[in-house]
Amino acid sequence: MAITVTEILGTDSISGSRIVINDNFAILKDEINSIEAYLDPDAGTIDGLNSLSTQELYVGAPGSYNLEITGTAFNVNMDVDINSNITISGLLNIDSFGLLDEAAFTGIVSITPATGFANYTIVHTSTSDFAIELGAGNPGQDVSFFLEQKGGGSVLIQASTGEVFVIDVTNDKVSLNDIGSSVTLRYVTDSVNNGAWFIVNSYNVTLTT
Repeated sequence: MAITVTEILGTDSISGSRIVINDNFAILKDEINSIEAYLDPDAGTIDGLNSLSTQELYVGAPGSYNLEITGTAFNVNMDVDINSNITISGLLNIDSFGLLDEAAFTGIVSITPATGFANYTIVHTSTSDFAIELGAGNPGQDVSFFLEQKGGGSVLIQASTGEVFVIDVTNDKVSLNDIGSSVTLRYVTDSVNNGAWFIVNSYNVTLTT
């Protein structure tokens, strides 16, 4: 709503215009108080609006925003906790890939899924075994492994110390047999309320000890 005040002309006297001046200040005071019902300049907050329209929105420290909404992008640059259902009507893309190159490790690498990637590509070129240890995840979390190159040794997916792979009574590791082998595991709260990894799906793998 526009603020309307009475104009004081150059020919008007100050004393004769005192009532007009006071009325103008009263109008401005009321309008500012109405604005400050939503905007707190001291705290730097806006609260209680029924609607907000803007071309762009940035949340967080300048240069490292947690949330960026513009006319061409919607970027969330931090972890998100979802405590209710989500309905997705369009395509869901998951851009979360990490590379496990055996040449960069000494035969074994440990992964913490809760802070790592959802998918891992594995490159294995030597004649030595390469073991990938999987730590605890978040309940319901999936982690997938894809074998891009296969050397002479074995490529094994196994649980880190203290973690559990629910496979069968004999085996506790998954061996990726050849190029194109893959396995997806899900972290599930088991019957005694402990987290455990279950195989969701796999291709060209062997269960082993």
